[in-house]
Amino acid sequence: MELADKDAANAPGSPAPALAVDAEVFASGLATQLRVPRAESVPADNRPHRVRVAEVPFKLEPIHVTVPRLATRAFVQAKPKNTAAFPVLGGVAQVFVGNDFVGKINVPETPIGEPLELALGADPGITIERRQEKADREGPGFLGSRVRYTYQYRITVKNVSAATGPATVEVVEPIPISRDDRIKVEVTSCEPPFLRGAKEDRERESQGFLRWRLPWRPGRSG
Repeated sequence: MELADKDAANAPGSPAPALAVDAEVFASGLATQLRVPRAESVPADNRPHRVRVAEVPFKLEPIHVTVPRLATRAFVQAKPKNTAAFPVLGGVAQVFVGNDFVGKINVPETPIGEPLELALGADPGITIERRQEKADREGPGFLGSRVRYTYQYRITVKNVSAATGPATVEVVEPIPISRDDRIKVEVTSCEPPFLRGAKEDRERESQGFLRWRLPWRPGRSG
């Protein structure tokens, strides 16, 4: 499998794309067969060789995901739907952006119609900074025992590369979840507001994750 930027591959001056081979698909029970409709020559040299079976374009809508508490990089992910007439077998895929080889990734086996989980590596064009700006302690009072800790953090995202282009950046920030009724954890304010919805609320309550998903154009910092 090769994952490529289709528009860049068709740009002037780019080599002509390889012709697709339309394979016939035969499914019987738990097995799926792909039959290439023409003869292929495979050298008998005891070495592995590849034969193009089919070419299926997948619509990629990549998103940059970052957890600033753990890393200062953003990792590109995509979940295109498997629109092929056959399952995608698990294995190693080569990733290209235009004519540039980016690297190899592991692709899981994906049935027809299911999302293809792709982790495309870190993008150096997106930089992340997480800085603590406040750490206060209040109490206990003269007759009380309650102590209040207040922490404030600033997360800065920068799109520093024109090659990255406009990007959707998802920032994930974990917050502590108290398992003791005597200890309360609350988020007093966020700017901009974190994502809200049934799925996001369940994730926040069970795992303590806050999420932001924002468009980030080249040169933007915030």
